[in-house]
Amino acid sequence: MSRRRLTSTICRVCRIFSGGCCVFPFLDGWKIILLPGEVRRISEFAGEDLYNLIDNTPLTQNQLEFYTENSVDDPLWAQLFSIWTKPTGLKGRCPFLKKEGCSLPYHIKPLLCQIYPLDFNITQGTLLLNRDMDCLLLQSVSSVDEVPNRFDDNINSLQLRFTAFRNEFFSLLTRDI
Repeated sequence: MSRRRLTSTICRVCRIFSGGCCVFPFLDGWKIILLPGEVRRISEFAGEDLYNLIDNTPLTQNQLEFYTENSVDDPLWAQLFSIWTKPTGLKGRCPFLKKEGCSLPYHIKPLLCQIYPLDFNITQGTLLLNRDMDCLLLQSVSSVDEVPNRFDDNINSLQLRFTAFRNEFFSLLTRDI
């Protein structure tokens, strides 16, 4: 079985089990953070004003605690939420999540969705495997480089998008949000 076919099968099984979204399938009330550039990109693709769909409420207590607890490993990520008290995310259930999974093309998705099941450290500027996640795809790879290949992407392209995300992230740290 080809790697792409294996990934398609693994991801399809997880989507059915988790209700469609593999990024935050069980974290009720959590939201995927969208940087302003991502809001523009998704809005242009969708052909609608995404600001009708976004949520600028505070993070749930559990999500805030998670970022605070992990501040030792990635202090800049935690610092963002100390100044950006109402981060932009999607309202309720993602409007792009359909029965068969995400309806956004891979290159349009928010970076947090594109890199999943990888994790990142914004402070160090690194992408990493998160073996703590209960992801079947992670069980079938041995390095960070293998994950984007499973989605017809490559590590260099993903690293460039992560660098752009990181640059926009740093601009948020230095401006009044």
